[in-house]
Amino acid sequence: MLLLGLGIYKSSQAIDYIWRWDRVPQYIVYQARDELRAEFDGTIESNETGELILINDVDDSERMTVVGYQEMAVSDGDLIFAGDLLAVNYHWQPGPMANGLWMTIKPTFTTKIT
Repeated sequence: MLLLGLGIYKSSQAIDYIWRWDRVPQYIVYQARDELRAEFDGTIESNETGELILINDVDDSERMTVVGYQEMAVSDGDLIFAGDLLAVNYHWQPGPMANGLWMTIKPTFTTKIT
């Protein structure tokens, strides 16, 4: 094993490859971005509680309330079109390596032994 490890180390030195270890963690776990987008054209109004309300320009009775998001992308008085970004929320998500590891280990727990 020691010779194998030494061989791999010497081979990687000869190739002169720059390892980018700082990029690895995103494949294990990362912060996923949930975007809230406008469903219709309208204008943003804010109220005393800090909520943002999108009011439809055509029908004043149609409203969309934005509350509880980590990052607001609009402010009071902004003119918004359907599909515009209103707010963003972040949450931790397993990356492809963590998903692959789980898919490898999962049959161990779900297989019935007879």
